[in-house]
Amino acid sequence: RGPGATNASAGVHIAMQDSVPMILFIGQVASHAKEREAFQEVDYKRFFGDIAKWVVEIDDATRIPEFVTRAFSVATSGRPGPVVISLPEDMLTSEVEAPAALPHTPVETRPGEAELDAAQMLLANAKRPFVIL
Repeated sequence: RGPGATNASAGVHIAMQDSVPMILFIGQVASHAKEREAFQEVDYKRFFGDIAKWVVEIDDATRIPEFVTRAFSVATSGRPGPVVISLPEDMLTSEVEAPAALPHTPVETRPGEAELDAAQMLLANAKRPFVIL
């Protein structure tokens, strides 16, 4: 939490550069103390915003499963990279009724063997092939 969480910035930056999916959970001051210069309060969206794919602060404990599911999707889709989730102190102690996070299956972003074979056949059988790369 707080300034100590900034020690993770090197790992987040490297994960972004190397396209490594990563989810970082960081503690935050309680919601009622936000924007009051509370002890160890850091604006994580501003701090990690340029080096992570997505930075979010959860403000409603019932939405934790939704945000965690989205975080896995963002971290693994397209060009993989890091996601930072900030959890205010009161979110960590709240008891809520919420559905479990949905399992996430990464989307394959490159063609498989069958798709490559089909494309090769189309090109081989084309009378006037035209390809844009």
